[in-house]
Amino acid sequence: MANLKLLSLLFLFCILMWAAQGSSPQRVHRISASGENDFQVHDKERIRINARRLMIGSVAPTCTYNECRGCKFRCRAEQVPVEGNDPMNSAYHYKCICHREETTMSSSESVTLDLLKKKMADFAKERDWEPFHSPRNLLLAMIGEVGELSEIFQWKGEVPRGLPDWEENEKIHLGEELSDVLLYLVRLSDICGIDLGKAALRKIQLNAIKYPVIVSDKDGDQNDQDISNNKDGCSQNSSDQHGA
Repeated sequence: MANLKLLSLLFLFCILMWAAQGSSPQRVHRISASGENDFQVHDKERIRINARRLMIGSVAPTCTYNECRGCKFRCRAEQVPVEGNDPMNSAYHYKCICHREETTMSSSESVTLDLLKKKMADFAKERDWEPFHSPRNLLLAMIGEVGELSEIFQWKGEVPRGLPDWEENEKIHLGEELSDVLLYLVRLSDICGIDLGKAALRKIQLNAIKYPVIVSDKDGDQNDQDISNNKDGCSQNSSDQHGA
């Protein structure tokens, strides 16, 4: 008797499922010649387009300049639109951003903080990144870049000035990481409304007052005494600041 009730309930459940399936609209998948439905084809095309936009994966072209071959770091390329073409048109061509002749400014041009500030502002505006460039976000991003910069020296030990033992690729990498920190700092000061150039000059003047130049004496005794006094004063100032 129990088995009969169980079979009846199972039969009723199957009928209800069949009725629900028959009344609900079914999603129609068109099958392409390759055996993929239209949703799969659309998703793959979207991934391909996004990869082209972001220059990621095997889609991103690599530099073909002889000067860049054998480079330790993978060369990148930048999409450059052909005038009048759609942004995702295959007629786009790629410009290398590693080759020195295309990326290095001429010797007659000078790099200023105002120039970097403008370029960073334009860069963010063109990509609609302005809403994300809050002081906090920029500060955290800069700290992350400082971490990447620190990794370069992590296992190097003490290195001499000029880095004479470093390979050229290592120096290029160092320059890139230093630039990341600088650009985030410039962008942060711009967003905060701080004139970084004036603030830096003012800080140098304050440091000059706080740490005056010590004039050397012939016998050296007075000089040693002045150095000792200056160190004591610095220690006292540091204690006062921490205690404030």
